[in-house]
Amino acid sequence: MRKRASALILCLTCLAMTAPALAHVTASPSFVVQGSETDLQLAVPNERVSHSTTELTVTLPTGLDVVTVTSPPGWEAISNTREVTWSGGRIEGTRSEVFGLRVDTIAAPGTVNLNAVQRYEDGADVSWKTSLTIVPGDAASDAGSSRRTLAIGAAALVVASTLVALRRLRRRID
Repeated sequence: MRKRASALILCLTCLAMTAPALAHVTASPSFVVQGSETDLQLAVPNERVSHSTTELTVTLPTGLDVVTVTSPPGWEAISNTREVTWSGGRIEGTRSEVFGLRVDTIAAPGTVNLNAVQRYEDGADVSWKTSLTIVPGDAASDAGSSRRTLAIGAAALVVASTLVALRRLRRRID
């Protein structure tokens, strides 16, 4: 019984930590610090196995501005202050690509959405909203300290969620 519980804990923890990777277009990190520049990585999976992704457009909300853009090999980017379009490449089958974006954050703390439109070779468009949390900035604190604090909080949330799930599962088994 003990081995089964340990294996279940490990599985639930892994699922909880990888769940965001299974989502559609996702941004990492999922937060930005007000008053600073942040490098974002946009993970874009091809979700239509029989059709390739050929273009991605990301529109930023007011208060986030594009500073620089990086493209995967074979892709080119056209950008202005609030929108980036990558094209020229292909994401085929079940592959994913990571697109880079450095943003300057002047918006007030809270949750905002990046609007992404993924275009396929057959002309279909799929729209996604990717949430970002803007955390308060402080000139006296560095972004590394804020990231560590958020990472510790996220890890604690994963552990707490896993423990609650295990407790419920144990009650069902008993």
